[in-house]
Amino acid sequence: AENVVQPSTEDISDLLEWTPPEKIKQEYPTYLSGYDYENRPVIVILTGKWDTRRVVEEDGQDLKDLLRINDQFIERVKNGYYRRRVNESDRGSTDDEIVLIIDYDGFDFRQFQSQKNTKHAMKFFENLESCYDKIAYGFIVNANSL
Repeated sequence: AENVVQPSTEDISDLLEWTPPEKIKQEYPTYLSGYDYENRPVIVILTGKWDTRRVVEEDGQDLKDLLRINDQFIERVKNGYYRRRVNESDRGSTDDEIVLIIDYDGFDFRQFQSQKNTKHAMKFFENLESCYDKIAYGFIVNANSL
């Protein structure tokens, strides 16, 4: 049986403050787009631009960094990292909810032609489930009907 890619098992005590390598931030873009009418942060994940298959199959440092940046994103959502600050002592929203937009523009189906990569993607969404209660609402855009 082929191994399933597991989330990072290293010490995550510094995860919220960890700075990912620039290469990883460029290749796997996720960003804060702004805030909705209730001051909830709108986070965009440009999934269609992610080539996870390459790093999953190479199984090197880039994969470790990708897993760590995904772990970081989930921990930041859980901890209210993206909440809007009105000033130094006050925050714009009273809760930790976010709005999530997953953009599949440019998605290449070859990503799912790899069983190992498909397992990796499923594991990410399984890990994301741990913070579903923090997602007020979301959208999937630029995805085909499949």
